[in-house]
Amino acid sequence: MQFELTAQPISHEAMDFEKINLDVPFDAEIDNDDYEELGELYFEYFSGDGHRIGGYPYFTQSDPRDYVKKTENHSILLLQIDSDDTIECMFGDVGVANFFIKKEDLLKKDFTNVLYTWDCC
Repeated sequence: MQFELTAQPISHEAMDFEKINLDVPFDAEIDNDDYEELGELYFEYFSGDGHRIGGYPYFTQSDPRDYVKKTENHSILLLQIDSDDTIECMFGDVGVANFFIKKEDLLKKDFTNVLYTWDCC
């Protein structure tokens, strides 16, 4: 394994995306052969896919913390493992696995209440 420290913009699948005020006109038309609106371009380049420790999650469907009330406080992404042909890892039909923890549990180094999710196309 090799690790690399990088910066990551918030992915549009993350539950926090709707909560922040980016003040960005995502519906603005752009002059691009592949994309009609700025939002399509942002979502393509900042999807959040791939493997990571920390950062913002990626979902092939939607963030379950948005609709499962008891999981909404699991706000810290501990680990994301994405489907990856090079390591022969597949979650369903090209899915992704995520592990989340509550901030207060992470500060206490208490890993007894970690939320695991996986979804696929």
